[in-house]
Amino acid sequence: MQRQITTALAAILLLSSGCMQLDGAVHNARHCSILGPEHCEDESDEFSKLCTPCDEAYTWDISPPWPSNFLENTDLDRLRTPANVTQHTIKTEDGEGELDLYVIPSHGEHTQTSNITILLQHGNYAGIEHYIPRVLILHELGFEVIIWDYRGYGKSLPDTTPNPDQFMADARQIRDLADTLKNPPNKLVIYGMSLGALPSVEMALHNPPCAMVLETPFTSFAEITKTNTATSLGSGFLSQGDYENDQKIKEYTNPLLVFHASEDNLFPEPSVRKVYDNAGSTEKRFRIIEGAHHGVSDGVPETAGFTTYSDMLMFTLMPACQ
Repeated sequence: MQRQITTALAAILLLSSGCMQLDGAVHNARHCSILGPEHCEDESDEFSKLCTPCDEAYTWDISPPWPSNFLENTDLDRLRTPANVTQHTIKTEDGEGELDLYVIPSHGEHTQTSNITILLQHGNYAGIEHYIPRVLILHELGFEVIIWDYRGYGKSLPDTTPNPDQFMADARQIRDLADTLKNPPNKLVIYGMSLGALPSVEMALHNPPCAMVLETPFTSFAEITKTNTATSLGSGFLSQGDYENDQKIKEYTNPLLVFHASEDNLFPEPSVRKVYDNAGSTEKRFRIIEGAHHGVSDGVPETAGFTTYSDMLMFTLMPACQ
């Protein structure tokens, strides 16, 4: 579940240094080396259970407790299990980290999506294990999926989170690597969830995709301080600029889909719309999914309705990436 940047945290950081930057305060990782019973057996929320230690492989054959309306109007009893998932360990260009990455091949039954690869940047909480249900949805829709963990998340190393320069450099490296991992002639879609919108926009500016999808995206520190703390400060004070997505996205010109959850309590609609409005794309769409939340267990956009989510992706990606 996503965590807000609280007033107390902001106050501590601001008091500790007049020139303190908050770029590094966005991360809420759970590295595999710290997982214990409290993260698995003692966790009541099934979507939040983290049960895979560092030396064990992730289990892709799972059946999460989907909300009752998730598979409405479909003939699916559950989502199919991905086959032939491959794992890659990527040495970072600065030599200080190793990024854990997985390629989930398309099942090939939907010809309109089997030639599209989605490069997925997940949200702030935990690591890949927490987002496997979201990967299964994209796999069910027929896409090939590439997902990776940031430094300090899941099984990526080191067990400490990246600074802004490392975060953006790793994003650019993974974007270039993705072209060598996907199955030609696949087209690449960059997909950023929440915090994942930060590396996604960086990737898209570095090496543009056929389209980009931003789900309840991180906006900027300036916007977050307005909505999540009692103090409103300029982004120049809080951040060196790497995380100001509402400004960076002005340079992105390819097709874009931004969607928002009506019950999102972390990034309010006006902030998300600012990212959308500022985008330099001439082909872009903004969608709100009613009843959806930001956290997985509360009902994220995908689980708010499989058909609605599927139709929204297809309407945007099919024209852009065929």
